[in-house]
Amino acid sequence: MKKIIDRIYLFLTFIFLYAPIFILVVFSFNNSKLRGSWAGFTLKWYKKLFNDPAILSSLWTTILVAVVATVISTVVGTVAAIAINELRGFKKDAILNINYLPVINPDIVT
Repeated sequence: MKKIIDRIYLFLTFIFLYAPIFILVVFSFNNSKLRGSWAGFTLKWYKKLFNDPAILSSLWTTILVAVVATVISTVVGTVAAIAINELRGFKKDAILNINYLPVINPDIVT
C-alpha cells in the first residue's frame, strides 16, 4: 500500500512541476493575445519571434554565452577534480568539505 501511495505522490509532484510548462507550450500556439481564452491554433507568434532581429541577436548571444560557460566550467572542473584526487590528508578533506557547502547551505538557511 505504501508503494502505491508513494507512486501517486510522485506522479502528483511531476504533474505539479510539469503542468505549467505544458500549458505554456500549448498556449504559445493560441491565436488570441489573451492567455485565458483559446481562439484557435496559429504559428503567427513564432513567425513574429523569428522575424525580430533583436530577439534573434539575443538568442545567439545566449547560445554563445552558454557554450563558452560550458567549455570553461568543464575544463576548470576537470582540472579541479584531477587536482583534488591527487591531494592527500588534511588538504583533501578541507577542500571536499568546502565543496559540500553549496549542497548543505539550503538546510542551514532553513
